Amino acid sequence: MEGLNFSFPVKAPYEISKYYGENHKAIDIVGQGYNSPILSVSDGYVYKTSYDSMYGNQIIIRHQNNIYSIYSHLNNILVMQGTEVDKGKKIGTMGSTGMTTGVHLHFSIFTGDPLSEIEYEDPLKYLKK
Repeated sequence: MEGLNFSFPVKAPYEISKYYGENHKAIDIVGQGYNSPILSVSDGYVYKTSYDSMYGNQIIIRHQNNIYSIYSHLNNILVMQGTEVDKGKKIGTMGSTGMTTGVHLHFSIFTGDPLSEIEYEDPLKYLKK
């Protein structure tokens, strides 16, 4: 984590409505509401964009040191797989797609190789307020 400078994926004001834990490998962030901007937390490239029945519209970005950020339940995806993104770039909009109880961003961080073994980590260890 040393040398990394990840920013929050939403603009203030925001509230963390659910924290990382044993049965919740992410943080849930309630921001400025439906269609508010979702931002890349750091420079990287778009590893994957997809729709998942559980997590809805989803973006996975690969950053340095095999660190991946996942943005889920998006209303809109505004980037394409394989493209480079800069820290702070608008990559999507907040929504409520997939299995969710309301509009929010489900934000995860994992390390490792997505094709073999990954390890989820508490996103708050990476994010600068």
